[in-house]
Amino acid sequence: MTEFNHVNQSCSPLFVISLPRSGSTLLQRILASHQEVATVAEPWLLLPLSQVIADYNVAAYSSYGCRAARTAIDEMCSHLGRGREELLAILRTAASELYASLRSGDQRYFLDKTPRYYLIIDFLAELFPDAKFVFLLRNPLDVLASIIETWGHGRAWLHHYHQDIYAGPRLIADGLGRYGDRSICVHYECLVNWPDFEMRRICDHLGIEFASETLREFEALDLSGSMGDPSRHKKVGRVTTERIDKWRYVLATTVRKRMAARYIRSMGDSVLSQFGYNADDLIDQIDQLPGSLSKAVEDCAALAASSVARAVVANVVRSEWRNRSPDGIAKLS
Repeated sequence: MTEFNHVNQSCSPLFVISLPRSGSTLLQRILASHQEVATVAEPWLLLPLSQVIADYNVAAYSSYGCRAARTAIDEMCSHLGRGREELLAILRTAASELYASLRSGDQRYFLDKTPRYYLIIDFLAELFPDAKFVFLLRNPLDVLASIIETWGHGRAWLHHYHQDIYAGPRLIADGLGRYGDRSICVHYECLVNWPDFEMRRICDHLGIEFASETLREFEALDLSGSMGDPSRHKKVGRVTTERIDKWRYVLATTVRKRMAARYIRSMGDSVLSQFGYNADDLIDQIDQLPGSLSKAVEDCAALAASSVARAVVANVVRSEWRNRSPDGIAKLS
């Protein structure tokens, strides 16, 4: 039997909660340069694990049938002395052991930066009652523009990121409202403009000493892995403000202006206020952009295709879900 050896001192989970394309990789690299913080690229560990406890906000589909799995797990829990509470404690121990084993020393925190953890904030808070959260917020228009430029390769192909764009902000705002007492809210724009000040705030929140060298040494950190920021290997060498307000260039077309305005209106004032923005102000800024007809045909086609793709995928998933018997075996036609 293989014996796993690691420092016995426990480590506390630290979660960065953000939308994708919000600067979480930058923040992770800076924090990971601190001697008290360990991390790996993007674990994604707790997304599937959350399905063992409850559905939360994750609409998962699998070939074995999630409904059947939920029923089986609930029945299994009924044989435990403390039921669901005992299962949660066992999962907490297992996850904590894994985090501790991933450390290279006796770091106080293990940073789990997985962008779509915004889907399971309640699960994270329940699994680790003492965990710390860093909510990283960015101008939603810059997030939208970055998705188009980076993942869409300059095209408004948004089907795969519809959940990030529309559901993500609401879930993050809700989570920040519920768990603000053990969280710190950091704005990407403040982080890149005043990195020393913001990192001091974060370190104070974590109860660790601020180390100015983290802002110089983070670029040398190697967080190898296939998941994460596709530009992570570009040598920046410093914290830069160059990516602030890039949406003013990316979204400065007639079609994209209308799309951006609809997007901001869909978020609503309550969500936007948690992000530090006002819908009317952002829409006024959008209206002031030049209305170029550049890429109009391409964008219309991409947006239409995205709508069709979302509808097709939704119908396929619903059909597969209906065609599964309670025991999770697909019915034969």
